[in-house]
Amino acid sequence: MAETCWKLRTDLVIRPEPNAGAIVKDPITNKFYRFSPIQAAVLDLLKGQLNNASISRIVSEKHGTEVLEQQVEEFVKKLQSLSLLDHHLCWAQIENSRKSKRRILQNLLSIKIYAFNPDNLLTELEKKFRFCFGLNFALVVCGTSVISVAVLILNWESLVLSIGSLFSLYSIPIILAVIFAVMTIHEFAHGVALKHFGGKVQEMGLMVLYFIPAFYCNVSDAWMLKKRQRLWVTLAGSYVQIYLWALATLAWRVLAPETLASQVCLVIIGFTAIQSLLNFNPLIRLDGYYLLSDLIEVPNLRPKAIAYLKNRVKSLLTGASEDTMELSPKDKKLFA
Repeated sequence: MAETCWKLRTDLVIRPEPNAGAIVKDPITNKFYRFSPIQAAVLDLLKGQLNNASISRIVSEKHGTEVLEQQVEEFVKKLQSLSLLDHHLCWAQIENSRKSKRRILQNLLSIKIYAFNPDNLLTELEKKFRFCFGLNFALVVCGTSVISVAVLILNWESLVLSIGSLFSLYSIPIILAVIFAVMTIHEFAHGVALKHFGGKVQEMGLMVLYFIPAFYCNVSDAWMLKKRQRLWVTLAGSYVQIYLWALATLAWRVLAPETLASQVCLVIIGFTAIQSLLNFNPLIRLDGYYLLSDLIEVPNLRPKAIAYLKNRVKSLLTGASEDTMELSPKDKKLFA
């Protein structure tokens, strides 16, 4: 019987990275995978024409290092488990995954409610706010922020007293409205940044994360951008929010107390401070987590870390060998 010649799915989006392999985007599951240079070379040969032995020989000659047929076979099995091959078993896995995602409460700690596709709207917004990505605007943000910090330091006691006066039934509608507006601007900033660098945003909606309601803008397409551009996309929401905070601080200082405008500014100041503490926590899947993932360039960081810890616990409890041999010592420490 002839050996199977495996073929990679033709709908996958592959972005080669100089001297660093390639990033593969699965447009169906919207997941991203990073592969080493040798693995990327194998991917390039998975066109349904070569068997594993031929692929191992070609890759060995290309990279000047021995790549065994067994290694290619194991890598192909990994691709099959990820549903990246054009094979009936992979398509069956994808269909089962689609059905499971239709469950409304598949994860009580992280519930996403899809709202709409904002790509066309973000395209128009990017044209209007393109100036926000220039150096002049960055200098304005920095200057305004420095002045605002000085204002808060000089008026700290007055600020604490003013925020304390907000806690009343009368202020609840104002607080909720301002929080809604700030969160909306934050998420749209992520989307506009991704559009600015050529990406697509196909999903925006409401998310309940650890029982805390929040908006979300799916900018996972940023993995197909350069590292500097990805960092920009991740920081865009907080970047704009810091500017809003700075403007609100200056406005609060000059506005008359007890006015509606002054109360709105106080809510912005207080909410942005609290949200930043949560937002930049890398153990919660918000901006801090994605910023860390961008910096170390590890897609799907959380699932990989959890899988590693499960293997470690299993090894300690049962004495079985760890299924983490392909991980480098650096990756093991990082996931832990």
